[in-house]
Amino acid sequence: MKSISKITPIRFVGALTIKNPVFKLREQQDRKSYGICFAKSGKMVYYHDGKEYISDKNHVLLLPKGATYTQSCLIEGEFPLIQYQALDGTAPNEFISIEISDIENYLGEFAKLEKLWLIKPPNGHLSALCHIYEILNRLYKNELAQKSDKSFDIIRPAVKYLEDNFTNPNLSNHMLAEKAAVSEVYFRRVFKNQYGTSPKQYIQNLRIRTAENLLLNEYLSVSSIAEMSGFTSVYHFSRTFKKSTGYTPTEYVKAFGSAGQ
Repeated sequence: MKSISKITPIRFVGALTIKNPVFKLREQQDRKSYGICFAKSGKMVYYHDGKEYISDKNHVLLLPKGATYTQSCLIEGEFPLIQYQALDGTAPNEFISIEISDIENYLGEFAKLEKLWLIKPPNGHLSALCHIYEILNRLYKNELAQKSDKSFDIIRPAVKYLEDNFTNPNLSNHMLAEKAAVSEVYFRRVFKNQYGTSPKQYIQNLRIRTAENLLLNEYLSVSSIAEMSGFTSVYHFSRTFKKSTGYTPTEYVKAFGSAGQ
């Protein structure tokens, strides 16, 4: 099996959210592009070459170009789909299922792609490829994580707690280490080996992605969004947000929100 690290996207074909009701079987013949399929909600099963592949909030599927397969929707839901073309010989010609635990991070990138697909700005092609590469890079890290040693299992309860409570401004390494019954040093080391970043930075990234979604989709004050995202003050939020995105919260809404269209 070829690693997804070799995939070289060259053209953005589209990004859309498919709302599927429950259905038994549906055939797709000779897929025209490569795809990355997420599940915001619901559950799908893909059948290809005698194997089953699940698409739900915990599994991302990479769909091969040229494939013929069938689908079943077991639980109705919303399924974001990214379609792209890749340089010949770089993309796998088989289905790849990757387990994830941070769907919100991916949905943040998908929302930007969906917006680019709708408004088609002059630099849309370049911007879209940047987001696709970022998604593939994150998926590659998840692919590696699936093959990592068993030490991650020890801190898994703490990671689950982190993902459920990252908007708690009092969340700390000490608190997370206690959840896994390990030392802070051990927790930080295993976490960084798994995710390539520190727990503190990971939490901050989740908070920033949450704030981005709230800024684009909710009519709330900056102070409310700061609090809902886990920041202790508007000043800290605004400073961290600009450092991460290059925009102040207000500038971000003007650039990417409905007012910017």
